[in-house]
Amino acid sequence: MRNFFVLMGMVSAAVICFADLKVADSFFKGEKWSDARRQYETLLPELKGQIKAEVLYKIGYTYEREGKKFDEAIETYRKEISVDGADDVIKSTLPPQNRIYSEIAEKI
Repeated sequence: MRNFFVLMGMVSAAVICFADLKVADSFFKGEKWSDARRQYETLLPELKGQIKAEVLYKIGYTYEREGKKFDEAIETYRKEISVDGADDVIKSTLPPQNRIYSEIAEKI
């Protein structure tokens, strides 16, 4: 029975995290950069893998868009690169011409 409650707690935390992620995404889509970044940053400790890499990418992007804080953006992108699953995120966020160069570089 104890395992059931532990599992239910994990499911509840995942649902709350997903709901908070949707709020952050709505701020991001609405170009409310500081609100989006603040929301994403509260979620980071709970995230792993590709989702964490995507959130780090979005945090970096908010720095770029909000007052051109490039140093902060670069630091966040560096953190993104170190996350397992980041390769797919990086490839999907590159502009099309950069994706081609990236694919060519992998073959060399």
